[in-house]
Amino acid sequence: GLARCAHGMNKAKDGVRHRRAAKSKSSSPEPEAASSAKVEEKPKTVIVTNEGFSLDLRHALLVTVALLIRLVFMNYPDQVVWDELHFAKFAGHYVTGNYYFDVHPPLGKLIFGAVAYLGGQVGPFNLRLIGSDYAGTSIPYVFMRCVSVLAGTLTVSWVYKLMQACSLPRATAAVAGLLIAFDPMALVLSRFILLDAMLAAANVAALLAFVKMTKATPLSGLWWSWLSTTGIALATAISIKFTSIFTILLVGVLTLDYLNKCWDLPALSLKQLAGMFIGKVVLLIFLPVAIYLGLFVIHFALLPKSGSGTGLHDALTVLNAFVSHTSSLRGCFHEYGVPTWAHQQSIRPYPSLSQRSSQLVYGHA
Repeated sequence: GLARCAHGMNKAKDGVRHRRAAKSKSSSPEPEAASSAKVEEKPKTVIVTNEGFSLDLRHALLVTVALLIRLVFMNYPDQVVWDELHFAKFAGHYVTGNYYFDVHPPLGKLIFGAVAYLGGQVGPFNLRLIGSDYAGTSIPYVFMRCVSVLAGTLTVSWVYKLMQACSLPRATAAVAGLLIAFDPMALVLSRFILLDAMLAAANVAALLAFVKMTKATPLSGLWWSWLSTTGIALATAISIKFTSIFTILLVGVLTLDYLNKCWDLPALSLKQLAGMFIGKVVLLIFLPVAIYLGLFVIHFALLPKSGSGTGLHDALTVLNAFVSHTSSLRGCFHEYGVPTWAHQQSIRPYPSLSQRSSQLVYGHA
């Protein structure tokens, strides 16, 4: 009996040892797993590093400086400066609804018109000469100049980001931003009611979005977002001034180079390459064209009344007659009384038809 009791106690002790050993084995990986989890979570908890903070601070300081040097003395001079005579006048046409004609696309002038309306302008732009005083008028010229200030500041910011997107050092990006911020011509153009500051901002935005697209994973959500942004920026640029055609050509050449490089990637199938090509055609060609035409629809809808440009329609109806009679013309007088010759004629639109220009068109001079 004693032997059986001793044998049972030995079994019980062995069982306890086995359970403890199993428990220690099962519990031993837990600290390792916990430590590994901590190691994996550690980078996620770091939101901003010293390097990232210095980068953001540098960008913020650059934008602040660019904004301040453009905002200071915004009300000086309180007179019409250079082409403010034209673009402030065109903005006034959107307030009154009187039709006008201009060689530039309508987006920049639509923006100035909206700002003039929101700023409290109630009548047409009646100033006739450069240097005329804004005092005594309802033209919110300081408010309208702030549009160019914002565009000029965004240009500085986006140039900085563009340099970074091109994998250039942060110091190089900062120098590029400073050069744009303090460039005398850029500074002047971003302080008055002119289209050039908006044009520069749209062009830089298109290039920045395109470079960002090339850095993203093909056909990812980020890739599509930057591609769409590129198309919208190109539409914005060409809808401000036609000189943006050179930016469109540059993006077109870069797009062909990008597609050629993607063709050599073994990870992309033929179906994916076809999707990339179709996406670029839709978002870089059809989308800008649709936006461009849509802005003209808005432009004409806001100008239902007869104005200084109404007579141009009559001039266009007789353009064919002018061309057909060119061979029979000899010595004719230009609109301003300057003698011209048929074989050296230059055709330009006039906002209205006078007796002399009618004679020129029909060949009776």
